[in-house]
Amino acid sequence: MARTGLNTSMIPSLDTAFNVGTGALFGYMEYADQRDRGNGVIQSAASAGLEAVLPELMGTGLFLTGQAINMGIDVGMNLYDNLQQQKRQLDKASRNQMPFKNYTFVDSPQIYTMRQAGMALAQQSKYRLQQTMMGNEAQYLHR
Repeated sequence: MARTGLNTSMIPSLDTAFNVGTGALFGYMEYADQRDRGNGVIQSAASAGLEAVLPELMGTGLFLTGQAINMGIDVGMNLYDNLQQQKRQLDKASRNQMPFKNYTFVDSPQIYTMRQAGMALAQQSKYRLQQTMMGNEAQYLHR
């Protein structure tokens, strides 16, 4: 008696078809990623081929779990980098501010006189130091 009907041994199971589809999708995405990073065609194709085969070798659940963990790490690192960059920008902005930027200094005649007296005292001190040094030089030269 001859068998009639469809040979089901040649039709892949739904799980296998899903793994192949997932592999093809992730392989294509990996190839595009590698090319965007500036890698050559051969290196990109090799990386994409590995990504295309992994779902079939590992199983879809394990593969997608690994991809989710990898994406989670990437998102975490990008978030950390962005926060650090923002922190550096805020630190730089706070260092570039002038100390009394928003303060309006009111100069009264008394403050002006005190400032002039302080400048005169500094000038006298400077001249006294010069006189002292010159006097000491003469003392050492004429022994």
